Amino acid sequence: MLDAVVATTTSNDFYVGNCERIALLITCAAHSAGNGAFTFAGGLSSDKATTAPTTVALSLITTNAANTNGQTILRTTGATLSANGSSLLWLNLKEFPVEFINATVTRTTDGTYSCWLMKVTKE
Repeated sequence: MLDAVVATTTSNDFYVGNCERIALLITCAAHSAGNGAFTFAGGLSSDKATTAPTTVALSLITTNAANTNGQTILRTTGATLSANGSSLLWLNLKEFPVEFINATVTRTTDGTYSCWLMKVTKE
């Protein structure tokens, strides 16, 4: 979706209408200061071939979040990386079906940021 971008960037819309779940792997590299905040938007379109979908912020992304009660599952709009590393996020399309998804990273200071989409298709 995003390949080693060094500025605030929004990806193209990717078709996920044939999926049950999707995984989003986000990474940060070459970091010394600042952060990259990833957010995701999803939408529907009646004409997948020619009509760009209208997208809205997805607030049902699943991630693990450490807190004082130990590891818990958190629903969020995305994740922020403030050091070199990766994070894996999930969206269950059986519960919240969308046909398209895009990613935006808002970069401050430095670092390169990437996002990969992994599809789990319907059987």
